[in-house]
Amino acid sequence: MAQQSPAIKNTSHTLYIGLPSVASSGSFQTNPTLASGDFKVSKDGGALANLATLPTITPAGGKMVQIVLSANEMNADSVTIICSDASGAEWHDVLVNVQTEAGQLSFTNADTVDVNLERISGGTTGADNIDRWARSFTDGTADSGGSATTMIDNALTQADDYWNGMLCLWRSGTNIGLGRVIKDFDAATNTVTFDKPLPAAVQSSDQYVIMPYPFFDAQNDTVANVTLVDTTTTNTDMVGTNNAMLAASYTAPANGDIAAIKAKTDDLTFTKANELDANMQSVNDVTVTGVGTDADPWGED
Repeated sequence: MAQQSPAIKNTSHTLYIGLPSVASSGSFQTNPTLASGDFKVSKDGGALANLATLPTITPAGGKMVQIVLSANEMNADSVTIICSDASGAEWHDVLVNVQTEAGQLSFTNADTVDVNLERISGGTTGADNIDRWARSFTDGTADSGGSATTMIDNALTQADDYWNGMLCLWRSGTNIGLGRVIKDFDAATNTVTFDKPLPAAVQSSDQYVIMPYPFFDAQNDTVANVTLVDTTTTNTDMVGTNNAMLAASYTAPANGDIAAIKAKTDDLTFTKANELDANMQSVNDVTVTGVGTDADPWGED
């Protein structure tokens, strides 16, 4: 007997077997006679029931017997088929057991297993991060219709926002070597929108690569052990009177004393830049005489 693998639970399944000949020991029966009631199925060891579809010889006149199990007949962990020649002794009994699986590996690209990763250790954050990095290094060529803030590529057929947060790096054209973060992707128009303008509009045939971009979104992301607090932005007097804590400790300046000091300093004279003019009348309460010249030196009364 033979079996196709893998067999998926609750999914139609086809397999091929040979029926041992009674007349020719050691050989499969050529073009065996198949009749209703010769093939029965049991699900998980339950009662036997006739197959919904009678097996056929495929190709006609040969030794291969094709058995097609319906989705309902495959709705079990263990499916057993009993093949017995009820009307005669043309071929010997055969038992076939099929162990089903919940899912099947998919290979969209040769030698690459498709993976739908939804959770890691029960959480979705790690899976989301891996999914984001798994989209790395997707290259392409821009189509016409782009601008300094948008790029159109009809080859981008993913869902809305699929490329959000990724970095688009230009490999040719006027913007070669420059990169912009993608802030929006519109699937309907195959358009990506950048976070800020490029120096020049994107042109048809400009080549690009999209790759993961580790960035911190100050509005939506969080940092461990850091607590954000509200800040006051409406103060206009620079002393925080709109903040209760600052207002409670604020003391108004003695404006009268400040005015008196200002009046005295306004009378200071600077005949020579950065040098204060002084009219010295006494030192330690002793009157000073003279003007400091050779003819009239300084002295004391």
